[in-house]
Amino acid sequence: MGKAGAPDMRRNWQAENASGAGHRAGDATAQERKPVDDAGVTARAGFAAIIISHGDLAIELKKALEHLMGPQPLVAALSIPADEPLATTRARLKGIIGDLRARMQSPSGLVFLSDLFGGTPANLALAEMRRHRPAWLLTGVNLPMLVRLLELHGEVAPEAAVEEAAAAGRRFIRTEHNPA
Repeated sequence: MGKAGAPDMRRNWQAENASGAGHRAGDATAQERKPVDDAGVTARAGFAAIIISHGDLAIELKKALEHLMGPQPLVAALSIPADEPLATTRARLKGIIGDLRARMQSPSGLVFLSDLFGGTPANLALAEMRRHRPAWLLTGVNLPMLVRLLELHGEVAPEAAVEEAAAAGRRFIRTEHNPA
């Protein structure tokens, strides 16, 4: 399922789960889960995800996610250029939501992942969340958060996947120091 780089992240999660940190009942490692084809993802989908950011961050995060985990038909990216009118961005977001909903077999939730709480991407997501329920917003999006969210896709309830993704996003923020 994973490509270059993914096994290291999974090994870290496995080590933390073996020591009891971050373990959730019924959570299998990535190697124990069977890969799911596009049709299977659509059939079992509990949610679709939209990465939304300032600049090109959203597009690049989706590319990195797919490099690690393969194609993700229920994940979309919306990058907002600095000079784009808000009405244009809003229309693009509505189009993305419509496309994702069309790929899902049954009405399901939306998970918005934005770069910064309080910024335009998060505010647009919050506005759309009022129209599309159930919906969740995760801010401070990073690659470990995305990987964990998609690892749990279809395996646990969307609420649990969102909480686990947020925890993974925090857990993999590290600082290292090499004193002079």
